[in-house]
Amino acid sequence: MITFLDDPYNKPKKLLVQVKSGNVKNGDIRDFVGTIEREQAALGVFITLEEPTREMRKEAASSGFYHSPNWNKDYPKLQILTIAQLLSGAIVQMPPTARTHKKAQKESLLQGIQQFLV
Repeated sequence: MITFLDDPYNKPKKLLVQVKSGNVKNGDIRDFVGTIEREQAALGVFITLEEPTREMRKEAASSGFYHSPNWNKDYPKLQILTIAQLLSGAIVQMPPTARTHKKAQKESLLQGIQQFLV
């Protein structure tokens, strides 16, 4: 499970990850969709060694999208990635997790000493 912040209240959202090696089938995707719903996860990523079948992709697509309130963008609710794709640089489609912070105001050494003495 990966958590990320993506709403005005900073409530953590869940991204579930499931990894399967061989003999994956459409039922595995259907079961994972059920797990995502039961765990109230925003997103799910199914990682497999084998190329997904057309039926598996169709099942994943039928799970819909997650809408990011912070970024006003839709992300596939369930993504299927192969090990080969990940090794080739594929990434999980999800809201950015980097936070931007307000830059601190610069202060000279003299100003710091003056504030300390006051």
